[in-house]
Amino acid sequence: MRINGRWYRCLDGVIRPVIPVAIVSSDGDLKTRYFLVDTGAHRTVLTADLLEETGLQPLDPEFQLAGVGGEFPMVDIEAEIRLLRDTGQQVVIRNRCTAATDPDALEMSLLGRDIIDFFALIVDWPCRIVCLIGQNHHYAISAV
Repeated sequence: MRINGRWYRCLDGVIRPVIPVAIVSSDGDLKTRYFLVDTGAHRTVLTADLLEETGLQPLDPEFQLAGVGGEFPMVDIEAEIRLLRDTGQQVVIRNRCTAATDPDALEMSLLGRDIIDFFALIVDWPCRIVCLIGQNHHYAISAV
């Protein structure tokens, strides 16, 4: 299984590794966004805008989550996450995620290790590759 991402130029002009992720909204629609590949994030985190757009309801009361930018109010949600395989099939992951409630907390949703750890992650700037691989796919590193 291979899930292709890409190098994406963000609003601040910095090029970052992203994976397209679809979230199933409360009315069954798919909301697809690029999620930043964040190996330092323990959990996948949705922006406040995406939380509002999906209509997903918080599971617990709001809490504070700390990151590089400080502490921000967050809530936990249950989300159905869909990733698109290179074959066109979808990988469906039902996961407890975190979502920002402050629109200024995050510019982009984060794909955290709660999902990344199911795969091998390749983030290769020189070859312009960003992908998740698993099952029948594998990779090798060799000297040239």
